[in-house]
Amino acid sequence: MSRILITSALPYVNGIKHLGNLAGSMLPADVYARFQRARRGRENVLFICATDEHGTPAELAALDEGLPIADYAAKYHEIQKGIYRGFRLSFDHFGRSSSPQNHALTQEFARTLWKNG
Repeated sequence: MSRILITSALPYVNGIKHLGNLAGSMLPADVYARFQRARRGRENVLFICATDEHGTPAELAALDEGLPIADYAAKYHEIQKGIYRGFRLSFDHFGRSSSPQNHALTQEFARTLWKNG
């Protein structure tokens, strides 16, 4: 049986997200993940997401709060993670785009693409 990877649009870490973020991308992905787990078994479905800590929105928001970007991103990642936990979204993993694991995966994808032209 094939396995399924599900994710949704990564929310920028620039502050607390509005309900439209939740209803527009994460909730549909969560419903689909729950459906697939019921159909295929939990071990065959992986539902992941992360805060997007790169780019202008995060930099400007950190500047507005007078915090270094790393501190700002850590603060709002935890806030967002708590909100999604409160809504009982069923992420198997909710990470950060700044994590060492994400950097390693991104570099591996880039190397593979480069190698294959």
